[in-house]
Amino acid sequence: MKPKLRKIPLKPYLGVLYVAETAKQFESAHKRLFGESFKVDKATDGGWWNSGHTPKGEYAHLVWAADRNYLAHELAHVILHLFKETSIDPRESDEAFCYMLHHLLQATEQ
Repeated sequence: MKPKLRKIPLKPYLGVLYVAETAKQFESAHKRLFGESFKVDKATDGGWWNSGHTPKGEYAHLVWAADRNYLAHELAHVILHLFKETSIDPRESDEAFCYMLHHLLQATEQ
């Protein structure tokens, strides 16, 4: 069965999160979403994250991780980026960070 690119809304935050199941799927989705080629070095990379505007004007975050540990790491990048864009200081709102990480990890399991 072909891996499925998961799409997770980030409301009330900016954009949408796409989660790739494989490095190859991440590379393909990166080209489609951002119009640029990207090559994952699986020898050194256990996960990757990128964000930007798609040609359709959607703000997208794209994540791939080899396992759940890397996934938590990459999702933390997404959350910190979201918080920076919305002027939330994670040092003053650590509970918001933890809830969002929990929510995203849970959403990737469905």
